Amino acid sequence: GQAGLHSEVVRDVMHLVQELRRGAGFAVVTEESISGSDLTALSGWLDDQPEWSDFPFILLTQRGGGLERNPEAGRFLELLGNVTFLERPFHPTTFVSLAQSAIRGRRRQYDARARLEELNQLALDLERRVEERTAEHALAVAQLHEAQKLETLGQLTGGVAHDFNNLLTPITGALDILQRKYAEGDERSARLLANALQAAERAKTLLQRLLGFARRQALQTQSVNITALLSGMRDLISSSVGPAIDLHLRCESELPAAMADPNQLELAILNLCVNARDAMPTGGPLTILAEEQAIGPRSDPKLKPGLYVRLSVIDAGCGMDSDTLARAIED
Repeated sequence: GQAGLHSEVVRDVMHLVQELRRGAGFAVVTEESISGSDLTALSGWLDDQPEWSDFPFILLTQRGGGLERNPEAGRFLELLGNVTFLERPFHPTTFVSLAQSAIRGRRRQYDARARLEELNQLALDLERRVEERTAEHALAVAQLHEAQKLETLGQLTGGVAHDFNNLLTPITGALDILQRKYAEGDERSARLLANALQAAERAKTLLQRLLGFARRQALQTQSVNITALLSGMRDLISSSVGPAIDLHLRCESELPAAMADPNQLELAILNLCVNARDAMPTGGPLTILAEEQAIGPRSDPKLKPGLYVRLSVIDAGCGMDSDTLARAIED
């Protein structure tokens, strides 16, 4: 009408509830319309209001809203909650004023809803960030724990490697002297000495790898031909795992070079192969697989996107139980 209010007239409480569910700024009801009606649906709708909502009612009554004149006022107030009593007859401007006040109040409720939604979203964001920070902290603690274990193991390994190197040096020197002495004499003795020297040199190489693992030597990262590296390790791996293990090397054709420390890489592969042997006490197949793998931005957060060479050491053992896995120190 002239006051800028749009209204819908309904014939009973049930239809009123239907209109309220569609959406309304406020509702005008008469005392007579609700006094003798079933108010279950209306009461249910009011109870189901969200926490931000307090729907406004204007109740037209013949006896006002005071209990001394209208004993039913208390019941209406308890039922409707946000209710304004308007005694008939009334002046139109009074009704318009109450209606506009009800609409302003309803708008403030919608504003409160928007703020509550913002606060709820903020709370969810904060909760998510707390979970992320908690996970990051747990990961950092786990990484620190692993780093401490590696440091301790590295120190122990370095000490043992140095002691073993001190023992190996005179042995190698003695073998070298004996080889020169028997080089043109007993062919069988010369062959045995050559094999002994070769084993000693291999032991020296292993010592260098152990020292590198102990962080006593800087990593020498370079372009590594993985296929050639694995082919060169075949005899060493075969002798380390024993005849009961059936060794297979599988490398993709045209495998790209990888940036790595070859000594560290050989040591890691050898350790994995020895672990695989121990997991198969009665023997079995052992496969070393080298293949190219593309890493995308969402594939692994620890790796930069790009092309990688993936090395897999595959055995037919029983695997690690949870306790062993928890003690593992290498990825």
